[in-house]
This record gives sequence, C-alpha cells and structure tokens, in this order.
Amino acid sequence: MPSMIGTNVASLNSQRSLTSSQNALATSLQRLSSGLRINSAKDDAAGMAISTRMTSQINGLNQASRNANDGISMSQTAEGGLQSITDSLQRMRELAVQSSNASNTSTDRAAIQTEVDQLVQQINTVSGQTAFNGVKLLDGSFTSQSFQIGANSGEKITIGSISSAKADALGVGTTSSYSTTNTGAAATGNISAGGITVNGYGIGPSTRDGVSAAGSNDSALAKAAAFNAVAGQTGVTATAGATTLTGAANSAQVAIAGNATDNLYVNNVKIGAIAAGTNATTQGANIAAAFNAVSDQSGVTASFNTSTGAVSLTAADGRNISLIGTGTGATLANTGLTVGTGAAITGAGTAAVGALAAGDLTINGYDVGAVSAGTDATTQGTNVAAAINALTSKTGVTATNSAGTITLSSALGQAISISGSLTNQTATATATGLSANQLGASATASTNAIITRGSIQLSSSGSSGITLGGSDIARAGLTSAYTAATASFGAGISSVNLTTASGAQNAIATIDSALANINSSRANLGAVQNRFSSVVSNLATTSENLSASRSRIMDTDFAAETASLSRNQILQQAGTAMLAQANSLPQGVLALLRG
Repeated sequence: MPSMIGTNVASLNSQRSLTSSQNALATSLQRLSSGLRINSAKDDAAGMAISTRMTSQINGLNQASRNANDGISMSQTAEGGLQSITDSLQRMRELAVQSSNASNTSTDRAAIQTEVDQLVQQINTVSGQTAFNGVKLLDGSFTSQSFQIGANSGEKITIGSISSAKADALGVGTTSSYSTTNTGAAATGNISAGGITVNGYGIGPSTRDGVSAAGSNDSALAKAAAFNAVAGQTGVTATAGATTLTGAANSAQVAIAGNATDNLYVNNVKIGAIAAGTNATTQGANIAAAFNAVSDQSGVTASFNTSTGAVSLTAADGRNISLIGTGTGATLANTGLTVGTGAAITGAGTAAVGALAAGDLTINGYDVGAVSAGTDATTQGTNVAAAINALTSKTGVTATNSAGTITLSSALGQAISISGSLTNQTATATATGLSANQLGASATASTNAIITRGSIQLSSSGSSGITLGGSDIARAGLTSAYTAATASFGAGISSVNLTTASGAQNAIATIDSALANINSSRANLGAVQNRFSSVVSNLATTSENLSASRSRIMDTDFAAETASLSRNQILQQAGTAMLAQANSLPQGVLALLRG
C-alpha cells in the first residue's frame, strides 16, 4: 500500500461513516423525543399522506360526534318542553272531567275556566320560549333541519318538522285540512319530457289522449294525465276542465246540405244535413240537435242560446274540439261557429288520355292501382277519380273531376301526400293531370282544422302547497309561481270552554286530541335521540379504529427505536475514535523522512 499524505482516504471514509451515524442518531433522538416515527415528509412520504387523510377523518368524526350530541341535547330540550305542556294538558283534562259533572254550578265552572285560561297561557309561554342556542323548537318554525353526523359531505340526518305546540295548533285532530288549487287557462302545445316541475319532480311528456281527433297530445286531458302520472310523488293531482267553444249569434237561417261540398265534421265525425230554422232560435236548435245526434262518437255535446241561437260546444272530459268543413264555407258560416277547411290539392291541368299501371300513383301510402285510359280528358278524369275514391275509406281522400282536372280533398284532419312512380313519373303526371313536382315527397297538403282546447286545474291536499317550474309551464296555461296551501282547522285547546257541561264534554275530546299530538311529537323526538345515540356510538368506534391505524403509521416504536439509539451511539463513539486513528496515519511518513 503506498504511503501518501496529500489525501487521507482512511480519514475521509471515517468522516463519512461518522456523519451517517450522526444522522441516524439525530433521527433516533427526534423520534424518541417527539414520539412520532414520521416527523416530516422525508421520513415516509406515502405514510405522511395517508396519515394526513386519516387525521382529517378523525377530526371530522370527533366533531360529528359533538354535533350528534348537540342534536341529542336539542331533542331533550324540546321533549322537556313537551313534558311541561303534557302536564298542563293533563290538568286541563282533569278540570274538563270535573266541569262535566252536574254537581257544578255556573260559578264553579267559571272558576274552573279561569284556571284553564291560565294553563292555556302557560302552554303558549312554553311553546314560545323553548329554544336551544336561540333556535325555537316548539313554535312551529323548526322545519326540516339537517345535522352533520359524518366527516364527509352529505353525511347528514334531517329532522322533519316539530309540530307547533301552541294552544291554537293543539287539539285540531282530524278536522284539520289543507287545500291548494291552481287553475290554468287553455293553451296550445304539448308538454315535453321534464318540461314542467311540480314540487321538485319533473313531469312529461304529455302523450296522445286516445280520444281527441287533432292535437291529442296537447289536450287538457293529455296534460292532466302527465301531471297525474307522478301524483304519488308530488302530492298534486290534475283535473281536465271541460273544453268549451261558444259560437256567434245566428244571423241567417240556412240549411246545410251535408254532402261532399257542404258538410261539417266535429272531431272527424260527420254532422250531416241540417235543416234551416225559421228564426235564430230554431236555427240554433237544429244545429245543436245535429251535433248531439253524433255526440256518442264525437264526445262533444251542444247547447244553444234561446235568444240569439248561438251554439256552444262542450267536451266534458277535456278532449280537444276539432271543426272542419267542406266546400267554400259560405253556408257553414251561418252556424255561428268558426270552421276550418280540409286539405286539398288541385291538378295542374287537364289529364291526357292514358292508362296508369299499378304502382304509378300512391296517395297517403296506398297504391291507387291500374287505371284504364279514357276516351277523352273528361272520361280520363272520371276513371282516375273513381280509382282514388275507391280507397277513400283508407286514405281519407276524395277526388273530384272537372273536365279532366283532378282535385283531391280531405275533410277529416288527414294531410294529403301523393307520389308517382319513380320510373314513370312523367307519364303518371300526364295521365292524372297532376304536375310532376306534385308527385314528389314534397307533394303534401295539411288541413286547417280549428281546434279548441280546454284548461286544467291542479289540486293538493298537502300542507306544502304547489310549486311549479320548467320551460313548458305556459303550454299548460299555468304560471311559474308558488301557491300556498289554505288551512282549515277544527277547534284547538285555545278555544276550550268549560263554562257549560256540553262545552266540557267537547273539551275532553279536544284535549285528548292535543295529547295525541304531543305524544306523537315526543315519540318522534325519542326516536331521533336514539338515532343520534347510535350515531355517536358508531362515530366513536370508527374514530378509535382510525386513530389506531394512524398510530401504527405515525407513532414511534420505542423498543425498536431505543435499540437503534444504542446502536447509533456506539457507532458514534467508535466512529470518533476511528477518525482520530485515521487522522494520525500520516505521522508514519515522518518516520521515513527522519530515517
């Protein structure tokens, strides 16, 4: 081994080992002095992160336990107040039984009533003053309060309302009732899915009501059904009001032929011929009678004003009322009713003589079939019209021929859609007198039915009222607003009168009802206390287990760390001694120099 004095490798090695043992000794001293294995993130980064989360949970659980204990204290405070009220009610009942006895004079009963009045005031005092940390408990203002009973968001217990223990709220019994109504107006448009919310629940969509001839998913009947589908959740029911349509006064007495060019349809049901009246009254009577003759099929009944002859139509179940007429409408206007027109398509010109093959012409999805050629334009038109009319029962479309010009019409609410063979469209257009562009997908015509809609009324027997929201409220004819419940109460103990025997008898029943109210509230509070107690027990167990888990990660193992300390102390002493030896090694080189 070479002898050197410029670099003392042995000394450097001893210094490094001594530094390492010093660091280890410092760590042992820190752990033993703090009691913690992890004093900074460098000791155990993952363990530090885990223990920090555990600490958050433990602190949260401990606070939640205190919250639950506060809940127990609050419940006990409320129950204590109810116990005091119970004592007053028991005394009132005792006095009522006493007053019911025939041995009492009116003076005796007046004295008894004086004590009862004082007891009523005491009940009001207790109910008004019972509070926990400033929160009133028995005056009826404590409603749906939440208690945080966990370390995390959403871990709550919600206590429902504590019924008012005031004298005017006790003893109302089964004679109490609540009612809320919200009446809408007639409105157009169906309700989309979730388009309206009722007391927080979404309703919709409104679907076809099965009876309206037109707009069946936006009738009052359909909208009411959408509300009633979730009535179990909302507590709100809907009633479809009768659909009504009132016509104008009769100004002329004209008959309606009831034929293809002069007819009236209500909800797609043909009215037929209507005789002319001799005056406005008989004209109105004739029109109403014609409507009523088909009311079983249409669902619409008619009445008339005996002075003006004005006709009114009513659909009692809330279905829509649809009116469509055929012809020019000149005579139909004499009914005093506004009548829509059916769909119509008129050919572009006179049909040329030519046959149609099967599949050449389709109307509302039905193939007209083969049509033989006519000898001229008129007979050609007659042949085509006859073929179309043979399918009227399926298509709802009738055809008329005027010198070879075909006119298609529909009075029953259906649109008209026509198409020609893609391979023979020009020939089809020529043979029917319909233009080629009338045979494409765009060749449709819609009806212009006059539709009258009814309104709906919302009702609730709950105490919370009706709250509406959503984008489709106007389609139901309603407004976005809160409608409060109207309460109707029976006699409470504040009105107990023991000055008569009969009054005392009634008072016994009223006080018994009040005691039942109090007992119900106390039972609920007792259940809440038990629940809070269970929560406290569970929180304590969870906190204990989490603390033990955190301890195993964070705390120092004193037995192991003491052994490590002893080892590091010995290494420190040995390292110091060896460093001294290493530092003296260069002295041997001097011996060589002296020699």
